[in-house]
Amino acid sequence: MKAICLDAAGSAELVQGNEYFVFPSGGSAYYVSRFDRGGSHFGCFQAGRFELMECQEPNPRMATSETKYESEDYEQLSIFDVMSLEDTEAKQESDQNGYLVVKAIIPEDVISPLECKTGPNSKAFKKIKERWSNYVRAIQDYEGCSWFKARDQLIEHREDQVTITLSIHPNNEFRPEGVGEGTV
Repeated sequence: MKAICLDAAGSAELVQGNEYFVFPSGGSAYYVSRFDRGGSHFGCFQAGRFELMECQEPNPRMATSETKYESEDYEQLSIFDVMSLEDTEAKQESDQNGYLVVKAIIPEDVISPLECKTGPNSKAFKKIKERWSNYVRAIQDYEGCSWFKARDQLIEHREDQVTITLSIHPNNEFRPEGVGEGTV
């Protein structure tokens, strides 16, 4: 998984705002590495110092080697009722990689984990973080930009309540709210 360092205080190794690969170490810490290999970590730090950028499943757009997951290591999460994009009034378009391309208005209640007022170990916080990540990732997939730029676009479009184009893998259960009519 990749994460952004939010707090580098007291560490000569971490730089605030930099991206790192993180590997779970118990419930509240991560082994941190500059490389996508757990054995190459340079330290173990509190999980609260980082904001996760990627889910644990690889991006289907990227070429990856075969990855095998043990079913007991993962839990399927659903943060809201999933509606099929076919059921909306919006027409769909697929890009060359099979992703669904839709326009949506970001709901005002889509907030970042940093804006969240609940504790980081609560179920509500985890739902907020997952929802935030889904929207940022959908913008990032469409724009092909960095996590930071996608996050800034999400905040701007959420505040202005204007449509933004999202790219969603058809097998992803995430479905944006506020899907408008028409396609890109």
